[in-house]
Amino acid sequence: MPGARRGPIGRFRALRGIRAESSASARRRTVAHEANLAMTLLRMAPRLVALLVAVGIGPLVGSEARGQAGETTTSTLGDVATSSTVDDDAFDAFVLGGLQASTEPSALFIEGIEILGNEKTVPSVILRRLGVDVGDLVDDDRIAESRLRLLNTGFFKSVEFSLRRGSRRGRGLLVVEVEERNTILVDELFLGFSSVAPLFGGFGVAETNFLGRGVTVGGSWVLGRDRRALALRLFVPNLSNTNLQLSASAIVLQGAEAIDDEDPTGAQLDYERRGGSLGFGLGVGPAQRISLVYRLESVVADRLPNLDPAVLRRAPSIQFDDSVLSTITASYEIDTRDDAFVPRVGSRVVLAVEVGTSLVLSDYEFSKYTAELQQAFTMFEDHSLILRLFGGMVQG
Repeated sequence: MPGARRGPIGRFRALRGIRAESSASARRRTVAHEANLAMTLLRMAPRLVALLVAVGIGPLVGSEARGQAGETTTSTLGDVATSSTVDDDAFDAFVLGGLQASTEPSALFIEGIEILGNEKTVPSVILRRLGVDVGDLVDDDRIAESRLRLLNTGFFKSVEFSLRRGSRRGRGLLVVEVEERNTILVDELFLGFSSVAPLFGGFGVAETNFLGRGVTVGGSWVLGRDRRALALRLFVPNLSNTNLQLSASAIVLQGAEAIDDEDPTGAQLDYERRGGSLGFGLGVGPAQRISLVYRLESVVADRLPNLDPAVLRRAPSIQFDDSVLSTITASYEIDTRDDAFVPRVGSRVVLAVEVGTSLVLSDYEFSKYTAELQQAFTMFEDHSLILRLFGGMVQG
């Protein structure tokens, strides 16, 4: 009866009924859970098979599972070469839980870079000029730009890029194959004559890839009657593996200039110059740089005998006795040529301003503005036409 108090036996019977009902419910829940677990395992079976194959125990799951593979990769364990088949899509789906990759299916990452054919050039010189790096996506435009940058150094006859399969799908090995060229060059040639100097000539020699490190060292000389000059130069394109560039030069010169152009056999001004320059540049783009150069020279000129003042006004603007030439030059250069010496395509533009002033302890005050253009055109086969223009203005 409702509200009646139960004795010990009544309470036991009620409790046993509750326990019996709870046990039946538990058994039903267990059966349902086991059924769900079985269905889950059945659904995950393909993924588990792919995972087992991927970790190298494919033989344990039978040849039928291996026959469903999509791609074959090869790895080496110790001295034993083993091959296994990997369905990368199933593996990725299992690991990522069915999530879609964020990159496009055609995306290919650079897993490593291999350089071939560089017998002299150190790898860092080549790697520094690549527009791509390990971990980047393969980009045809950046690779084409890298090829032009390598050819522009003048160190190589040819540069070719190719891709090899990486350790797994979506990864590739970028192969850079180069063919080196002779980098010891006669880069300057001087030959001429005038009423003042019947004949003069000389040449310059440069090693543009000194010790395979991309450093340029060179020298040039000129010889003529009462005239001789020797110049040395150094250029480091990447100082301490940075975009900072270093340039230096030295010059020793003995010359003579006619006092009166209308009388070249008359009196002449003999002088000597000794000095050099030191500059720093900065690469601001794949084919651009800006630079700042300081030039310092000592000039010694013999005094002239008493001459007509009108003739002296036409004489070269060189101070008698000892004087100092000190200048600062700022320049901008963009170079897209495919070869530094015999380009077939591309152009080179150089804009420069040189200033001599007493602010840098110069006895000569002037400013010079120059512009240089070189444009290459492909004619046919390996022949090209190169157009060169140069212009400038001096004030002071």
